[in-house]
Amino acid sequence: RNYGTITNCYSVGGIEGYSYVGGLVGRNYYGTISNCYSEGDVSGRSSSSGMYVGGLVGYNGYNDEGTIINCYAEGDVSGDENVGGLVGYNESFASIFLDHTVSPIPFSLRNIRLTGTAVPLGSYEMSGAIPLPFNFNFYDTDFSELFISSNGYITFLSGQYVSSARPLPDTYTPNGLIAGFWTYMDPSVGGTIRYQTLGSEGSRQFVIGFYNVPYCCEPGYYPATFEIILHEGTNNIELQYGSTPSITLISVGIENFDGTDGLQVAYGYDVSLNYEGFLITPEGPVERIGAISRSYSTGSVSGTTNVGGLLGDNEGTVYLSFWDTETSGQSSSDGGTGLPTAEMQTASTFTDARWDFNTPVWTIDEGVDYPHLWWELAPLLHAEPEVTLWTSNTISW
Repeated sequence: RNYGTITNCYSVGGIEGYSYVGGLVGRNYYGTISNCYSEGDVSGRSSSSGMYVGGLVGYNGYNDEGTIINCYAEGDVSGDENVGGLVGYNESFASIFLDHTVSPIPFSLRNIRLTGTAVPLGSYEMSGAIPLPFNFNFYDTDFSELFISSNGYITFLSGQYVSSARPLPDTYTPNGLIAGFWTYMDPSVGGTIRYQTLGSEGSRQFVIGFYNVPYCCEPGYYPATFEIILHEGTNNIELQYGSTPSITLISVGIENFDGTDGLQVAYGYDVSLNYEGFLITPEGPVERIGAISRSYSTGSVSGTTNVGGLLGDNEGTVYLSFWDTETSGQSSSDGGTGLPTAEMQTASTFTDARWDFNTPVWTIDEGVDYPHLWWELAPLLHAEPEVTLWTSNTISW
């Protein structure tokens, strides 16, 4: 069992056991395994408690924790239940962390109140799905639609509860949101909510505008005017403010899909945003805590129940990970992407998935072999210096 951190390690010997059998670790509880690999064959045998057999780890996670990142397994794996080329059983979930920066920009309302498509909403209501004219990437996920809340925010997730303002991030719903001016608003008694696409393909802007929408329940009661603007290509988020009240509790910012990460631009009472603008810019790399990411397996996999090329059984998160469908003999897996050998030995397969070949973490002899960890090849890639001596020379150490 692993409760700690294992990094830059490997195993080459064959492993045989009953339950929780892995080429490197039998069970990864709260631990982190990174930049590791296993070459040996792994075999499990039946027992009354069931089986979890994996090329690298037999069972990953406990209470949704346990991280495997930048790892691979090459050995053949065999067992009965929950058998996978990399992991037999995964119950670990991932949280997504992505750095963003916010900077002030000039005031520049697009003002689509007369030209945009109206969104009729009442108090504490959420719109139906509104299609986007381009895919917008938010916290490393592409979206083609969004939902508008009457309370001054948008979300990319369906079925989100409409609530009053809270600080960001916050694990309570709603999540996966952009808060332009999150407070208690009632567009049914005044003002208008509109959306419209501006610009030409490649640099379009999708504008969601709230114009003179009042606070709470009376026409003209502390109305607010603001816009949330999504930029094509850059995935920048622009916030523009006209006249806004500074008496209500508001929250402005963004939040990821489980409320574990976000950026607070403004929060509280007496917050003045009149005629201001802000630009929120995503900055990588994405860090996913927990679960399995950027890993692969190539060995043959055999078993009877819950058998997969990469994972036998998966109740958690698998991110940008692969298995070889030809060498594994498995066309399916409960997570990950299966590819033929040729694609598994192609650099673009992994660079397109944002594997790190620059720092580098990985290296590949394209068309000849699968990716390998940079550290394991370091002695070959950094040869010792040569020294040439003539008979009359002396060298001292």
